[in-house]
Amino acid sequence: MRLKRNIEPVDLFLCEWVGKASIIKMSLVLSDRPIEQKNFEKGLRRIISSPLTKDAFRKLIYLGERYKKSPLDSVNPSNWNHQGIANEFAFKK
Repeated sequence: MRLKRNIEPVDLFLCEWVGKASIIKMSLVLSDRPIEQKNFEKGLRRIISSPLTKDAFRKLIYLGERYKKSPLDSVNPSNWNHQGIANEFAFKK
């Protein structure tokens, strides 16, 4: 995937960590990059640096809840960019 080559390792880690289930559901492939400790720590600092992301992350980890203040519903196929998706059936319910 082109994005994986252009994104910082810490951002790729965060996207895959938080969005793993959605990535798999869309038949996309997770990267095989191992996460370095410094990138893990940097990622956590990014998450807790904003009250919005800190609260969303807390609810996801501890309560398993999606954050209600999200501007878009990430699991609604109408909000996805369909360009470049290998599995056209990933958007069908």
